Amino acid sequence: MNWIYNNIKLYKTHATIDANIIKPCKDTRLGIAKATFNKNEFGFTYTTKGKEFGKKFYLSLDINNDFILDFTVAKASIHESKFFDDLFISIKSFSKILLDAAYDSYDIFSKIKSSGSIPVIDLNKRNTKYLESYNRYVMKSNDF
Repeated sequence: MNWIYNNIKLYKTHATIDANIIKPCKDTRLGIAKATFNKNEFGFTYTTKGKEFGKKFYLSLDINNDFILDFTVAKASIHESKFFDDLFISIKSFSKILLDAAYDSYDIFSKIKSSGSIPVIDLNKRNTKYLESYNRYVMKSNDF
């Protein structure tokens, strides 16, 4: 991947990590799916659409150049932030890292800052244990 950036003169400016659900069947067949599929490989997750069953596709992406830099697939019941460390390796040299509220934690924020990147993280309203100043910095970091 570094060969591409070095030889085609692409710039590492904006990157993200995110996940998406992969559903093996329609929601109307969820009862059958639950009984049929291996529970060690598939799982349930709660999204804005409600409870969903399947696997998740976790990826790191160069936003400006539309490159998938790294990815992994796991059961949907595993939270996105559990894969942050593995996927962060592929994007830590980017100048700005954009993440959704699933990654709103002080540990992730600190790791991005210590790599020299600017974190732009959506706020998780349920995350009330973090300092107000930390959240204010994240909100002000969205000047891209």
